[in-house]
Amino acid sequence: MRCLAAYSILGWHVDTVLALLILIPILAAAIVFVVRQPMVRRAVVLLNSAVLVAAAVILTSWGGREFALPASGMLADGPKVLGLLVGALFLFYAIQLKHRIAIPLALAQLGLVAFEVLSPSAHHAERVAFVIDGLSTTLVLVVSFVGSIINIYALTYMDEHEEHHHVTPSKQPRFFALTLGFLGVMNGLVLTDDLALLTLFWELTTLCSFLLIAHDGTAEALESAGRALWMNLLGGVALAAAAIALPYAGVAPSLKEIIAQGAKGGDVLLFAVALLVFAGMTKAAQLPFQSWLLGAMVAPTPVSALLHSSTMVKAGVYIVVRLSPAFAGSTLGPVVAIAGALTFAATAILSLTQSDGKRVLAYSTVCYLGLIIAAAGLATPAALAASALLIAFHGMTKALLFLVVGSMDHAIGTRDFEALEGLYRRSAGLGFVAVAGMLLMIAPAAGLLLAKWLAIESFARSYWALFMVVVLMLALGSAASVAVWAKWAGRVFALVPEVDNEGKSIKVQVPLASRFAFISLLALIGACSLAADPILIQIAVRGLGIGTVEEAAAAVMGFPIGLLALIIAVALGLPLLIARWKPARVVPPYLCGDNVGDVTSTAFVTAGDAVDSARSAGSYWIDLFGPQLVGRWANVAAIVLLIVLVGVSFA
Repeated sequence: MRCLAAYSILGWHVDTVLALLILIPILAAAIVFVVRQPMVRRAVVLLNSAVLVAAAVILTSWGGREFALPASGMLADGPKVLGLLVGALFLFYAIQLKHRIAIPLALAQLGLVAFEVLSPSAHHAERVAFVIDGLSTTLVLVVSFVGSIINIYALTYMDEHEEHHHVTPSKQPRFFALTLGFLGVMNGLVLTDDLALLTLFWELTTLCSFLLIAHDGTAEALESAGRALWMNLLGGVALAAAAIALPYAGVAPSLKEIIAQGAKGGDVLLFAVALLVFAGMTKAAQLPFQSWLLGAMVAPTPVSALLHSSTMVKAGVYIVVRLSPAFAGSTLGPVVAIAGALTFAATAILSLTQSDGKRVLAYSTVCYLGLIIAAAGLATPAALAASALLIAFHGMTKALLFLVVGSMDHAIGTRDFEALEGLYRRSAGLGFVAVAGMLLMIAPAAGLLLAKWLAIESFARSYWALFMVVVLMLALGSAASVAVWAKWAGRVFALVPEVDNEGKSIKVQVPLASRFAFISLLALIGACSLAADPILIQIAVRGLGIGTVEEAAAAVMGFPIGLLALIIAVALGLPLLIARWKPARVVPPYLCGDNVGDVTSTAFVTAGDAVDSARSAGSYWIDLFGPQLVGRWANVAAIVLLIVLVGVSFA
């Protein structure tokens, strides 16, 4: 193993690129917080985006490298000290909120971190600080590209947001300081191998998300932020406990060492791995912790997009996927797979009962994160490839949909998906992007469907009879997901009386920054879909240590890319052709009474000469599939599985 500065390719030193990815966003955050002029803020956001994208691209050429960190010195001991400071901040905010659950959890985490700092541990002359492999590179690309696009979109969005909510003075310096710093912290989390550094970055993502959810300062925002704080603190306690347990297992505080020892490390190591997986599930908002992510929808749209697509929740699934080789072949694997599949099926069904755009997207996010964790539990080469593909494509596609919902909210005053009817007539561009994003969630030949197909195929090929239950849950969740997105995509192109064909309806204007974000994300998704086989599969498997690239690629050979590409072309092209038809008039609904007004009116005369208005709406089957039934029982089952997850390490 060589020291950090020894690597140089095309004149770029590795330490320079790591600094660009981790420290430059943090420096940019400090600048926009101190220098509060809007022009400076815009310039810093754009420059930071360019630097992050360039550094992420350069990083892809260094896969498989490892860089040493001395066991002594500020770089080795500093993360633990900074972790204490962050823990003290958590306690401060918990006391400020007077949160009865967050206060004891913050105290417990602070105590565990203090114990770890003060307790003697095994001395390691040299340990790995950063690892650049396929999985970390995939996450860095998602964070840097998608996160930068979201920040650019936010430049215009936050102006409109503050104008709409009459915010004075502006909170944008603090907002952009948090979103920019978030990207640097997330890059650090996925690149580090040292557990002390990972814990520091982990807690910083919790801190940033708490402050961003509470951004508007309303009672609802503070309540949601408090819920996010205590649930993520629960994961932080598990992470700190795992770090304390590792020396008793004779394992260095390194993800690489944990994976190398795997099941050979005994019950104590498996217990530590179970705690790390538990921490990942809390941050990934898996059942029964999904409520913190649903509550986060109160924050401005760029926050929702960041939390759901490129940061925060991806940290949770990352740690589970990263550690999957450590529990492969143990009793932990099936439990993790079943827990993820349960979340996938339950939240896909729950999304059928929602019409609020952000809540639909929130349930869908938890749903796909469950699929990633289920695939990580199987831990075969093809399943791990599916996990990495899902991380990449879900991040891009979900960011696109969140930004569409944000633009829709500002343009037509609501984020209710019922208002999508006739959206194409009011804004052809926004309507096309909306339906494209929805179809990309389910359409053949798109990257998400490829990844989902690969995950289900992996379980179907498994020798574990128990995994047939997982296949059934995945099939059920997939069917519900298709129903959700097909339903809403169809409404965008609907011809409804409220929208006039002669141009009388109110047109929607989309700002330049939003159009740039939409075009960039669509281009990125298209390019990555074309490169998904075999490039992203190769990125996914390399460095994970299970199987070979050839094994993963062989599982994809049965996926009929050519035929399905034709299907997606028809799926996208046909609605566009239909939308170009211009019937002479829109026929008003006939409801057995005289219509009142012109063809754009839905008023009609009822019995007794009363006047009423017709309204069309979707069916949501809340009594059958609502949170009171499906959500309650799914949460109970998830709690049982989490208890089993920790308990089986001693079985």
